[in-house]
Amino acid sequence: MRGLLTAGLLCVAGSAAAADWPTSYTFDNGGGQLSLTGNFAYDQNHFSGDDARFENDDDMRRKEFGMTYKLDGVLDAMAYYDYQSDLWLDIYLRVQTKALFGKDYGAVRVGYIKTPVGLDSVGSSRATSLLEAPLATQAIYEGRRTGVEWALTRKTYALQLQGFAGGSPEATNHGTTMAGHFAWTPHKEAGDVIHLGLAYSVENPDATSARVRAKLEAGLTDTRLIDSGALPGTTHIQRGGLEFIRIAGPFTVLAEHLEEDVARDGHADFHAQGNTVYGSWILTGESRAYNGTLGNVTPTHPAGAVELLARYSDLDLNDAGIEGGYQHDWTLGANYYFGKHFKVQANYVKAHSRRAGVEVDPNAFEMRAQVMF
Repeated sequence: MRGLLTAGLLCVAGSAAAADWPTSYTFDNGGGQLSLTGNFAYDQNHFSGDDARFENDDDMRRKEFGMTYKLDGVLDAMAYYDYQSDLWLDIYLRVQTKALFGKDYGAVRVGYIKTPVGLDSVGSSRATSLLEAPLATQAIYEGRRTGVEWALTRKTYALQLQGFAGGSPEATNHGTTMAGHFAWTPHKEAGDVIHLGLAYSVENPDATSARVRAKLEAGLTDTRLIDSGALPGTTHIQRGGLEFIRIAGPFTVLAEHLEEDVARDGHADFHAQGNTVYGSWILTGESRAYNGTLGNVTPTHPAGAVELLARYSDLDLNDAGIEGGYQHDWTLGANYYFGKHFKVQANYVKAHSRRAGVEVDPNAFEMRAQVMF
């Protein structure tokens, strides 16, 4: 009953989504714009194939709320919090160098921001193509850190350089990280995008032990089928990724290869790797948005937009005598967008894992109702 009521409330809120919501205020005399922003998602997960490991569940997946300020051509800032996980998300101030020097040398951002390795997690949580990040991204993406970023965006390329020397606002994940990302975009028009990207980072953690793991691509379970376990003696961690995005009208293809190397003192280094490939077709003819990663669909029809998707992802955690396991997931999905504030998603995940000779093959059916502004 609680689940049906929650979903119903989100759907009622979404019924007003075709119109713009008054969530921003523009100051007079060019004083910029102050906006409220939020993302609320309710999930239902139903499992089969391995009932002993997974339990059906329904709950809020995200309760994100924050505020942004933007002064065109000069600066923008954001503070964003997830009340569901009780964690801060982005907190930053970004300044455009053109406003300071009269010429565009890029943008400088300072604060608590995302690291660049892991394409699906670098994008906005409100614009996920499927409900959860693929296996390799779950395992290898470092998350957010506190530091500084310089970013230069041009018509045919984009470059990011980042340096981090702090952890989260919750005083965790200290250490240092240096990171960079480059994307070549020979095509970058609405409905016509080619993106070839390279991401790399080196982390020097404050802890002397690391761990690499992933769970089934469902958000309401903490069960993990493959896991490296503790990796003592960790001195530094290298992460890298190769990216491909192609948007051609209503069709989109994304592919990514991720690797992680954990250097260890007194132990053999550990290597993890994984792949993601997925495609989507928007039956109503719209195109996915692109802003360095994939954005949501903005419907052009009063009845909304419908998208069909399929994804394959895998992750290999067997290395250096460690039987962390191997897993691959197949996912079929459907998204319905009503206006730009409401989305409904449905996924079916068929997983196969093998660890130390034990095979587990769970299935999951997931649904999400999402309101965002």
